[in-house]
Amino acid sequence: MSEIINDIFAEDKVRVSVIIPAYRDTERLRKCLKCLERQTLAADLFEIIVVNNDPDEGLELSSDTHNLIVLEEPRPGSYAARNRGLEVARGAVIAFTDSDCLPDADWLAQGLAALAQSGADRVAGQVRVFATNRPPSAVECYETFFAFDQPANVASGVAITANLIARAVVFEAIGAFDDTLLSGGDVEWNQRATVAGFSLSYVDGCRVLHPARSNWDEISRKASRVIGGKIAIDPEYSVSLARSLMPPVEACIRILKTPSRSLRDKVLAFYVAYRLKVYRYSIHRRLRLGTAHAER
Repeated sequence: MSEIINDIFAEDKVRVSVIIPAYRDTERLRKCLKCLERQTLAADLFEIIVVNNDPDEGLELSSDTHNLIVLEEPRPGSYAARNRGLEVARGAVIAFTDSDCLPDADWLAQGLAALAQSGADRVAGQVRVFATNRPPSAVECYETFFAFDQPANVASGVAITANLIARAVVFEAIGAFDDTLLSGGDVEWNQRATVAGFSLSYVDGCRVLHPARSNWDEISRKASRVIGGKIAIDPEYSVSLARSLMPPVEACIRILKTPSRSLRDKVLAFYVAYRLKVYRYSIHRRLRLGTAHAER
């Protein structure tokens, strides 16, 4: 694999830039940085750019992390923060993950090898969701079934920035993220890249771990943010009341096709899937009427 990776660094511009937006998540960010310190890729081949998106809270991070750059971005939203990181990134390759993610030790090596072997312009890796409670809460059961389906994303020509590695030339060609969006900016950017002809590959071995959301407040805020992002991208986006009240048949089929999970986990996952389906209609109407706003 080292020979394959070296091919990417044949020119003077040899650095990989890892960009991580952070918003009131210092403890989990520290764990993420520890994982990056343990990367099998040589430490002098990548830089880590953390962008603090909360102007009222500083980040107290260890100065021992190799080649760590900490920036501030007061404009709200993770895409504004990622764009701030892109402004200073020196890498021929840009790697994105989130402050609550735990990259495998060979995350960067696997991603770079995939870029070199496939010739792809973008690589989307596995985002494996794990529960922290024992037994898992109802929301954790749902998340471990449905959160972050990267293979399905890639089949649609998009990917999420929890685990996205791209050649810098893609950004040079199509521009940065739409920083007016609080959600969906990674999908919107990848759609632009796909339309422009830049290739995207899924690599299962290029993996990060992501903790499942554990309660209704967390997952409903995400649903609000996602619906708000969809409206911002497509003002005609709508949610049908009739369809929202119908049981989530596709979710049920997916749950039933997972034989390794307990009946308890399956029932709880279905319950949350149904509740979320109804909630999405409710929050869509409230956002349209201006009685609610998209959460960060």
